[in-house]
Amino acid sequence: MKDEKDINSVSSEKEPVREDNERFSKNVEETGGVPGLPAAASAPDPDGPGAGPEKPGFNFLDLVYGVLFDPARTFRKVAANPPLWHAVLIYGIISVLTGAMGVFVNFRTMSFTDSELMATVTGLVQGILPLLALGGIFLLFIKWFTYSALLHLLADFFGGKGAARGVFTVYGLAGLPTLFIIPVQLLVLGINPGSSWLGILTIPVSLALGIWGVVLLILGIREVHGFSTGRAAAVVFTPVAVIVLLVLITIIIMVSAMTSMYPPQNLHFL
Repeated sequence: MKDEKDINSVSSEKEPVREDNERFSKNVEETGGVPGLPAAASAPDPDGPGAGPEKPGFNFLDLVYGVLFDPARTFRKVAANPPLWHAVLIYGIISVLTGAMGVFVNFRTMSFTDSELMATVTGLVQGILPLLALGGIFLLFIKWFTYSALLHLLADFFGGKGAARGVFTVYGLAGLPTLFIIPVQLLVLGINPGSSWLGILTIPVSLALGIWGVVLLILGIREVHGFSTGRAAAVVFTPVAVIVLLVLITIIIMVSAMTSMYPPQNLHFL
């Protein structure tokens, strides 16, 4: 009898525990979390601002496609884990292809001229073309480094918190739209390589591609430094505004100097 009473007492003590466990499990299922702790509303967005760097890295073609056609999400990933060497490769490809295409277009256009002077100039340029190409690529990489540093400095001035590596990568990737000028130039050469008017038709295309590149640069800096689109645009356009201002000041100084040297009353027109 004593053993039966002990067994019954143990069973009666386990009943409240079982009820508490069932109630706890039901509460977890209904709320989606442990009582007393924040509920797990949903899994973190892998592309969200708080996402960590991608472990497997970037696929080259996916990176190119993402920059061109899904820039906001792609630059968000770039900000978390900048693919610097991919950017170096892409910027190098852009520099080599566009430079070679420009030289090819100029030679094809000049070859249709009957001027003896132009033929002489063409021969001289062909002789130093390898040095010109190497020098041009070197200057483009110097421009990439210095302009990226300037943009990062300005972004920091505007309250950005990103890394210089991210800005450097973004600037290299933002030049991708430039590659689309190559098929346009080939089309122009195929229609009439000796016509200068067809060459003028590439100007609107170049302008549109330039605007596309600027938009990509603004989006990239916004994601890297984590501030608004307006501040990112201010970072990108501040150097341009400074250059325009300096040019205007230079013109005003030159006009003022010429006016002081040659007053209008001393100019006599027949």
